[in-house]
Amino acid sequence: MHKTFFVLFLVSTSILPIKPGHAQSLVQEPRVPCTGKVIPAYPSTDQTFATRIWTRDQIPSWVPPACMDWNTLTFDFMLAISGRFTNVDNVADFARRVVSFSTLTKMRYWSVSNDEWRPLFDDAGTLSNIGLESRRNDFTSMDVQSGAQFYYFQDESSPLGPVIFLMTIIERSPKRLIFSSVNISPFQVPFFDAVKAGGFDQYYIIQKELGQTWTYYGLVRTKMNHAFLAPSTSSSLNRAFAYFRHIAGFNYESRFPFAKE
Repeated sequence: MHKTFFVLFLVSTSILPIKPGHAQSLVQEPRVPCTGKVIPAYPSTDQTFATRIWTRDQIPSWVPPACMDWNTLTFDFMLAISGRFTNVDNVADFARRVVSFSTLTKMRYWSVSNDEWRPLFDDAGTLSNIGLESRRNDFTSMDVQSGAQFYYFQDESSPLGPVIFLMTIIERSPKRLIFSSVNISPFQVPFFDAVKAGGFDQYYIIQKELGQTWTYYGLVRTKMNHAFLAPSTSSSLNRAFAYFRHIAGFNYESRFPFAKE
C-alpha cells in the first residue's frame, strides 16, 4: 500500500467482529475517501491511525463504490486503516516508495508468535511480466503515472511461497496518489492454496490535507480458500501498520508495537 516518526505513538482501534447479539445495523460499513467521509475516520491527532476489521456476514450488502474500480467479488475478511501524519515529502517521494518493490525486504513488523520485530519479506522485487524469471530493476517515481501498471512479487518470511501481484496507479496528481493491487498468483502453503489468484485486493489513497499534513487510507479485501489458514487479527493489523509506515516514510520499529498478542 520508512523514516522518522512516532515521538508519541497513539492508536485508535476499533476491531470487529462485534460480539454475537449486537444488531448488524450497528456495524458501520467501510467508506473510502472517494465517497466522502471515511470509515474508519481519520484520527484527529498527528501520527496516529485507526483500524477496523469486518467479516462478510457483518456487512453482507456492502459493495465497492464505482470510484474504487473493484469487482463485486465476495470476501471473508476486510481490513481498513486510516491515518494522518506530517511529512515534508511530496507525492513523488511516496510514488517512489510505492514502486520500489525490492525495498520491501527492509520492512519490519512485530511478529506476535515470535514476540519480536522481524522482516516481513524474505524477498521481493519488480517483474517485467507475470513470470518470476522476469525480475528487473525497480521503477522510478517518474514511471508512476495515472493508468500505469506494474508487476511485482513478495515472498513472506512464512510458509507462503512467492506471490505475484499487479499494481495499478489509479491517479497521480501533485496532492494525491491512489493505487490498487491484486494477486495474480495464489498464496500457497504446502498442499493448499490459501488464497486463490484474485482473492487478495488492496486499495490505497495518500492525499495532502494542509501544509505538510497528509492522510492515508487503505482497504484490504481477502477471500480465503480455506478459513483455517486465515492469519490472526493481530498479525493482519501489524502487517497493515508496517505498510503504512513504509509508504509514509517512517522508521519501521517503534517502542509500541501495534498489536502485541
